[in-house]
Amino acid sequence: MGYGKGPAFLGVQAFMAEDGSAVWVSTAAEGDAVAPIHVAFQAADNDAVKAFYDAGLEWRHR
Repeated sequence: MGYGKGPAFLGVQAFMAEDGSAVWVSTAAEGDAVAPIHVAFQAADNDAVKAFYDAGLEWRHR
């Protein structure tokens, strides 16, 4: 979907696009309240969605 790994800090990973947009993913600190959230991206096709999903699972299981 055009995003690649960007800067990373303890508990935080950025994903950057060529147009300069970014998505930051972080873990919650112990004791923090966490609310559900839904984030959507526009994809070119189903193959792009599958590749994005697979990359997210790969990153999560490291």
